[in-house]
Amino acid sequence: MSFQPSSKSVTLQDVAKAAGVSLITASRALSNPEIVSKATIERVQQAVEATGYIPNLLAGNLKSRRSMTVGALVPIISVPQFLPTIQTLTEELDRAGYQLVLGQTGYDHAREAALLNTMVGRRVDGIVVAGLLETTGASERLRKLGIPVVETWDLSDRPMDMLVGFSHVRVGSAVAGFFLGMGWRRVGGAT
Repeated sequence: MSFQPSSKSVTLQDVAKAAGVSLITASRALSNPEIVSKATIERVQQAVEATGYIPNLLAGNLKSRRSMTVGALVPIISVPQFLPTIQTLTEELDRAGYQLVLGQTGYDHAREAALLNTMVGRRVDGIVVAGLLETTGASERLRKLGIPVVETWDLSDRPMDMLVGFSHVRVGSAVAGFFLGMGWRRVGGAT
């Protein structure tokens, strides 16, 4: 099976031609393999490899109305506390067939709004935020569009949608209570 690459993107039509099947058969072999013979699936897969075909996910998203992506916003990626959250999100979403798209806000509300607009424009299926979202035009669009949002790492009496967090005030109070209970009065200071 030989294929002459051109300067344009490889299409499913190119895959079908290289595999010697119809366009609909190539499409079915990739999206509904259970209804196509094993030999045909193998030919189409070989054509995909030979042509370097990458499916147009935007076109598929229009049909299914799902992007199979979830956006995540973190203030700063290098903060060690956020890394396990991002790693676990990536792994669990991957198991469910989703990809994570990560944005770093830098604690900048304008950047947060721009990232949210980009994610909405890319039609993410949901958004996870480390912290609480600022109420902006972008966050209001999320609400109007019904895009699920999970805010984390904080608490609010009025979450945007879903909230998984903890009270920093209560954590600080518990730590101070522990220190006082141990009889420590000059924590971090000279002894």
